[in-house]
Amino acid sequence: MSKREMIESLLEAYEHAITAGPPEECASQFVIWQSRVALGLASAGMDAEHKAWREAEEMTRFYDDDATFTAQAESMKAILVGILEKLEEIEPSAELFPMEIVEGTRNYIEKLATQANGCYQKGWYDACAVMVRRLIEILIIDSFDAKGKLSDIREARHLSLSSNVSERPTASEIRRFLEEDFPQLETALKDVQASLGGSPLANWSATSNWQSVIIPRLTDLPDDIQATFEMVVTTRDCAWGGIAKLTGEQLRSAKRGISHILEFLHQEFPSAGIDLPDQGEIVSLGRLIEKYLAVADSYWHIERAARPALRKIKAIGDVGAHGRYVKVTKQTLDKYQDALIAGIQQLVGTAYGK
Repeated sequence: MSKREMIESLLEAYEHAITAGPPEECASQFVIWQSRVALGLASAGMDAEHKAWREAEEMTRFYDDDATFTAQAESMKAILVGILEKLEEIEPSAELFPMEIVEGTRNYIEKLATQANGCYQKGWYDACAVMVRRLIEILIIDSFDAKGKLSDIREARHLSLSSNVSERPTASEIRRFLEEDFPQLETALKDVQASLGGSPLANWSATSNWQSVIIPRLTDLPDDIQATFEMVVTTRDCAWGGIAKLTGEQLRSAKRGISHILEFLHQEFPSAGIDLPDQGEIVSLGRLIEKYLAVADSYWHIERAARPALRKIKAIGDVGAHGRYVKVTKQTLDKYQDALIAGIQQLVGTAYGK
């Protein structure tokens, strides 16, 4: 039940209370109703409204004069009506941002957006701020990933899968690829199969697991992921042919491709517990935003309204993150609503071409 619905329900209960019967019964029901209102406001996290209601409640006095009771009851009702009107003014929509913005991106992006809006609708504003921060972070990462520039947003780069490869691969480099790198992909696919209820003992090839486990589960499997997997398998087949069948660029691309697929599986199937190669930590959100805004025009076009909006967005999720804890409120989130919408639209555009 939303705050608006709760207050509307309490106003309806008021009408029942003051028509409960004889004056004594009405007064008794009215007192119970006052307590219900106080409890409802407190449970909804409406601290200022709850405090004002309690102060007004303490001023309520009943006398033998029936007219006095009616006047005071109507006065308390007016306070609740005022709270409802104020709530309607500051609650422009049931969503923090329109879900249409992220439709057609990827499953995990839509899930994050749904959770952020769901927390907002439930009044779980601290949780909402965390989900918004995560959504923005991933959209920026996906923007760089779409350009093949993830290394630009890492603190360090120690790629166990992308170690230096000679222009003409040596036998030992090919052996490491076949015996160490490619098996990481096969293990990850088996872990996904097991997490979905399959047998962890099944000894299927990577191709078999991809076709029987991944493709049926992800009807919206991105084309680039499918193409990357096919490229990696083709490179593996070439590597079996020995040095003469493989170039250094093919081997480097395959190593990067395995890393890319592992990250994708890690995001899509979190319950599989897939271990990722050590690629260095993604930089903090503040630096992610600055790096996103600092790239050349050849990367992506940044709308004029999006540039200040993205800098404002950093404040969402940062509330209380440093030093003394500060409670996140609806007013806090609504303050950044326009910036958030502009920022998400910009990031979805660069990451997914929408």
